[in-house]
Amino acid sequence: MWLRDLHGSGAAADVGEPVAQYGPRDLWAEVEAAYAEYADLGRPEPETFGITVSPHGEQMWIGDPSRVIGPSSSAAAPRPAPLTS
Repeated sequence: MWLRDLHGSGAAADVGEPVAQYGPRDLWAEVEAAYAEYADLGRPEPETFGITVSPHGEQMWIGDPSRVIGPSSSAAAPRPAPLTS
C-alpha cells in the first residue's frame, strides 16, 4: 500500500516488511487509528455510512443521521456505540 498527502508526507507498506515513511505526518499511524476505530464500531458494512450536506457544512454518520462520526482526533463529537445486529 502506498499513501501520500499533498504536503510532502508518504508511507509504503507491504506484508511482512517494515513500513517506510517520510514527511511530517505519520500517515501509517493514521491508518492504524482509522482501522482501530472501524473495528471498535463493529466493522460496519459500507452501506451503513452516510453523509448529510447542508448550507452549514457536512456531517458523516453511521446507521442514521443522529449517529455522527468524525475524525479520530476530533473531541467535538462523541464516538457512537458499535452497531448491533
